[in-house]
Amino acid sequence: MRASASDGEHASGFSVAVVRVSYEVRGWNGAARSPVADVENSLQAIQAKVGPVPVALVGHSMGGRVAAVLAQRPEVAVVVGLAPWWPDDEARHLRAGQSVLVLHGRGDRVVDPESTRRQVLAARGRGVAADWVGMPGGHGMVSNFRSWHALTADFVVSRLFEAWNAKHSM
Repeated sequence: MRASASDGEHASGFSVAVVRVSYEVRGWNGAARSPVADVENSLQAIQAKVGPVPVALVGHSMGGRVAAVLAQRPEVAVVVGLAPWWPDDEARHLRAGQSVLVLHGRGDRVVDPESTRRQVLAARGRGVAADWVGMPGGHGMVSNFRSWHALTADFVVSRLFEAWNAKHSM
């Protein structure tokens, strides 16, 4: 696994670090779920370095599947799926108390946007604060990429701040 990090701005003791994980092995690989271990290792390293902080997971396609599966971890406060590949009802892993955003190209021919929309609705029925937003274009997020980026960044920063604030106002 390779990870790179950059520290964000500090405001009221709140800061954001961005860690990009590169998978050691390509593909999901059935029961091996190969990328899950890489991201779990990164999450453990973050917790060891900075302590128990709220974490946001953002993933495109298979990365969205990894984010959903790892949503079970207690430090995961925010999940963003970008055209997430959820073939086995991965949204079942999302839990109440998390903030979840799914952006999906309405013209996606690789991953069914209607399937992710239904899974988001089911998660909402279980008390997950989840939203699905249909975007222009397909799976590659090329059409109107600035909107994909802005929606993701705004959601992650605001929801992480809320989670951090809730934890530190006790």
